Amino acid sequence: MELHQKAWLEKRSFILLPNKLKLHLKDLQGEYENYISYEKLKSEAQIRSRRNHKLFFITATAIGFTICILLQSVMTSHGFAYAILSSVVTFILAILYKVKKQEYIIVETVDRKRVVFLRDKPNRRALENFLDQLWSLFE
Repeated sequence: MELHQKAWLEKRSFILLPNKLKLHLKDLQGEYENYISYEKLKSEAQIRSRRNHKLFFITATAIGFTICILLQSVMTSHGFAYAILSSVVTFILAILYKVKKQEYIIVETVDRKRVVFLRDKPNRRALENFLDQLWSLFE
């Protein structure tokens, strides 16, 4: 069984061979290929996420700024044009933050190396099926 994952400027491939797992990574630095025997894999997985802290801070600041403009518009009975504009910008920043956030499933090996799977690439069902096949090889 094979699993292919694509993310920003990188492609990951995982192939289940009869006695080992083949890992193939292609990114801007080059192509890498590695093999890990099933005996070295631990039978547990961790879920981690990577967030862009700068973008989160900018989004939180934009939310606060929008609330201030909205309150000022209500108190001074001015038009809501600036509040609508800042709300749209805040909404776009929130969507960008959500898109940039990446979640991983990490499987560690006995010698403290990691196999990293992107959680929702190509979709969650394909990754779950691949991991089920991987765990069935342990039995």
